[in-house]
Order: sequence, then C-alpha cells, then structure tokens
Amino acid sequence: MTITGLDHVVVLLADIKAGAAAYELLLGRAPSWRSQSDGAETVLFTLDNMTLELMAPAGATPTADRIRSVIDIWGEGLASICFRVGDIGRDVELETHPCGDRYDEGRPDVFP
Repeated sequence: MTITGLDHVVVLLADIKAGAAAYELLLGRAPSWRSQSDGAETVLFTLDNMTLELMAPAGATPTADRIRSVIDIWGEGLASICFRVGDIGRDVELETHPCGDRYDEGRPDVFP
C-alpha cells in the first residue's frame, strides 16, 4: 500500500454545535458540509490539503450509542486518521486473502 497523503481526520465530540463553533473560530472558516444520518451528526471543514470531520451522537440508535460509548471510554478527541492511497482497489486486494479471508482476524497469515 502506498500512502499518498492525509485525506481526513475524525474528531468525536459530545456537543457538535459547540465543537463546530470552536473549530470555525480556530480555522477562520465556516463548515463546508453538515449532515445527520443513522445516529451520527457530522460537520466537515474542507481545508487546502485535508478535511476535518467532527462527529457526534444523534438520537437513540446503535450508532449513536457506539459513539457515546467511545466518548465515555476515551473522551472527546481524535477518533481516526484516514490516508489517501494510490490505488484503493489494488490495495484492498492486497489486504484480502485470495480465498476471501481478511488478514486482520488476529491470526498469522501466509500467502498460499
């Protein structure tokens, strides 16, 4: 896998409105996108070379409960870093066993 850049980072917040206002002030720009679906509310700030995605729980769904659980355990803050790669289709093939098994199932894998 060849990483070609940083695509976006995801920051979990309990209060999306307060978080969006704070980042708007910090970054000196308005959000480029707002969305709510399946128990998650997101606010995106598109910068010159990457995107900042703020995410908070919304409503009473399994997704919202999972976000709340992560915030309860780890606190608000960085949840994931997503990289750009040269050829995602090829990279996914390289990470998947020819028989369809994933290599990240907690066991050593050897190409046949």
